[in-house]
Amino acid sequence: PAFSKTQVGLKADAFVFASFNQPNKITPRVFASWMRILRRVPGSQLWLLKLNEGRSAEANLQREAARHGIDPHTRLYFTGSADLRDHVGYKSAADLMLDTDVYNAHSTAADALFAGVPLLTMAGTRMVGRIASSILNGVGLREVTVARDLTEYEEIAVRIATSPARALALKTHLASVRRHCALYSTGRWVEGWERGLKMLWETRRMCGEERCLGPKARFHIIVADWL
Repeated sequence: PAFSKTQVGLKADAFVFASFNQPNKITPRVFASWMRILRRVPGSQLWLLKLNEGRSAEANLQREAARHGIDPHTRLYFTGSADLRDHVGYKSAADLMLDTDVYNAHSTAADALFAGVPLLTMAGTRMVGRIASSILNGVGLREVTVARDLTEYEEIAVRIATSPARALALKTHLASVRRHCALYSTGRWVEGWERGLKMLWETRRMCGEERCLGPKARFHIIVADWL
């Protein structure tokens, strides 16, 4: 079930940005970007999780927010993880999830999108920094909320936060595609997985086990059409 902002402890009338990533993924560069976004969207809040890092992460981020001129007690909001049964629905109280840059959200991104929360990310140069872009492709939002750089990232965040119609359109889109899009189509994924296994078996049969599975094997089988 969906959660309201007040159920989570957030301000009912605030636009809520969120980062559901582990705090150790937050770089000084992206945190500074979030502070600039908060300055441009008056009254907005940034919802952060405090997980395995204990109290030190919260204190460090509050101190850094103050250094950027942001009141850490009214603009930053920290919670722990929800109960397992509410793990996905809990996230629905947010308006926009802000992704981290070097190491993207992975399963967390899929959870947030399933909860109906749009995700904003940047496409990095390594796999761990491009996962969220691929996930957004699976729900048809790659052209909308994947920024090319930090400047565009901030502009998209502010544009969504200051346009209720645009924010609603994104949530409406997620609600309409959630049950049938590629990202959440288990049957489609299984078909691709089975097809890959069959390709592997056929390759082994044609090439021989030593060449395919031995120490000198140098090939990959990629089933890429599930998205």
